[in-house]
Amino acid sequence: MEGLKFVELDEIMYCESQDNYTRFFLIDGRKIMVSKTIKHFEEMLDPYKFYRVHRSNIINLKYIDKYVKGEGGYVVLKQGPRVPVSRRRKEGFLQLFNYQITHKLPVNNHFVPFSKRVVSDRILFTNFTPRKIEKLR
Repeated sequence: MEGLKFVELDEIMYCESQDNYTRFFLIDGRKIMVSKTIKHFEEMLDPYKFYRVHRSNIINLKYIDKYVKGEGGYVVLKQGPRVPVSRRRKEGFLQLFNYQITHKLPVNNHFVPFSKRVVSDRILFTNFTPRKIEKLR
C-alpha cells in the first residue's frame, strides 16, 4: 500500500459491484476500486442517504435527477449515468419518494425519517492497492 485516500460520503455518486470488488464513482469523475463486496458497503452506508437499487448498484440519493418507469425502471443521476432499478427493489425505492412527497421534503435532499445516529461523513479508502475500506469513527 502506498497511501490512504479520504473520501467524503457526499462525493460518492454511486457504487457498482464487480464480483468481489466494488467500484466507487465520485462526483468529480474519479473511480476507486476496493476489494470488498457491495454487500459490505450496503451495511456500512447510511440507508437514508444511500439505497441499493439493484444487486450491482448502490446510489447516493442526493444525486438522483429522475426515475424512469419500466419493469424495474432506472434512475438517471445528475451527471448523466443511468443506474438500473431491479423489479425486486423497485417498491422499496419508490416508497422513499412517497415518504418525501407526503412529508413535503425535497426529493433530491438527504432525509432521515427516523432518529438515526450518523457515525461519520467520511470513508477511508486505501489508495493504489485496493485492499480495505473502513468507516471512520
